[in-house]
Amino acid sequence: MEAAISSWIVPFTFIPGVGMLVLSTANRFHNVNELIRSLAREGDPPGHLPAMYGRTKRLNRALVAFYLALAAFALAALSSNMALWAEVLALRVIADILITLGVTTVVFGASQLIVESMLAFRTAEVVCKEATSPGDA
Repeated sequence: MEAAISSWIVPFTFIPGVGMLVLSTANRFHNVNELIRSLAREGDPPGHLPAMYGRTKRLNRALVAFYLALAAFALAALSSNMALWAEVLALRVIADILITLGVTTVVFGASQLIVESMLAFRTAEVVCKEATSPGDA
C-alpha cells in the first residue's frame, strides 16, 4: 500500500523544478522580446534582429515544452490517485506514460535552452567585437 501511495506523489516532486524552469525561461523570453522592441525602435544593427528572433523561437519552444510537462505531471498524479481508488491497472499505465511524457518534454525544453544560450553567447560575442573594432575609434 505504501508503494501505491507514493506512486501518485512522485509526479508532484517534478512540478516545483519545472515551475522554476518556467519562471526563468519566461523571464529570459521577456528580456529578449524587450531587446527586440528596442532594436526595432532604434533601427536594427546589421544582422541582430534575425539572431534575436532565433533566440525567441527557442525560448518559446522551451516554454511550451515546460507547460506541457507541468500538465503531464499533474495528470499523472491525478491518474495515479484514481488508480489507487478504482484499482484499475490501466490508470497506472496511463500515469507512467504521462510521467515519461513529462520527463521527455523537460529534456526537449532543456535542449532548446542550451541552443538559445549558445545563440545568446554568439550574439554577445558579435556585439563585443563590433564595439571594440578599430574602425569605431
